[in-house]
Amino acid sequence: FPLFKALTKAANPALAAAQQNTRATVTAAPGDCKFQFNPVGTAKFTTSCDIATSFLTKNSVPYDVVATAAPGTAASVKIGNETVESYDAVAAGDQAKAKDAAFVKAVNMSLRDGGYPLKRAAIKVPDQKLDAFIAANPELKLDAAAIRGGEKTTVAVDQAVKDKLLTKDEAAGAPEITVYNIPGGGAFAMFADPAAVNWPMTIGILFILVLFVTMVYGPIAAILVEMFPTRIRYTGMSLPYHIGNGWFGGLLPATVFALSAYKGDIYYGLWYPVVIAAMSLIIGMIFVRDTLGTDLHTKQ
Repeated sequence: FPLFKALTKAANPALAAAQQNTRATVTAAPGDCKFQFNPVGTAKFTTSCDIATSFLTKNSVPYDVVATAAPGTAASVKIGNETVESYDAVAAGDQAKAKDAAFVKAVNMSLRDGGYPLKRAAIKVPDQKLDAFIAANPELKLDAAAIRGGEKTTVAVDQAVKDKLLTKDEAAGAPEITVYNIPGGGAFAMFADPAAVNWPMTIGILFILVLFVTMVYGPIAAILVEMFPTRIRYTGMSLPYHIGNGWFGGLLPATVFALSAYKGDIYYGLWYPVVIAAMSLIIGMIFVRDTLGTDLHTKQ
């Protein structure tokens, strides 16, 4: 755990400082928060609490869950002095996409105000949607006349539809549309300032983590060769590698995310590999025999 926390501090000190100083609070109704284990990607977590905690976890935001909201009410996210209401995707129906965009934008703005290193990308807006975009983003303080009088590009409707700038119905039969590039009006993204990165420390920590892997992979290859006779050696080596890497390793991303979302701590999921390593140590101490002096040429 200390190595991963140190890696965050070295690679993105602004994020580490924000995590230390700004912690979110999710207030939800009892039973609204589920354990978000989704190993094959088919499960849908649609409650307002799940949507809120999933978004915060994916953005490395620590949080506490308080199950004190009235039953049937939507969960809310409090960051500093700002509170953002989440939404239930099933109850929202056709409005789910719009509600998600509004929720994501509001939470990101609150996180940015709370010190999280967030940048907002540029966005391309067709003339047909410019007025609505300005109305939906008052914080940008845009002037429609100034934008229309500035730089612009002309794009064929088919290309604009392909780029999902608008639909053919919104183009209203026009063969071409005018598109404006608006800086700082697009999606938010977490970033690390290259000038603030402690490169020697970051590389050093990554080297240590890789070194730990080599400390395991080197001996395990040798001991597996000595553990099985020649006749079944390939199968004997392949099976534990596939179980270890394929199953336990394959379940790692889903399990780590579910644990982190459950606890509100991005490092909490590290308990999964810790537990697996502890189990391997105990099982190995009990069942793995000493292979010193094994005849590698025997077929029995």
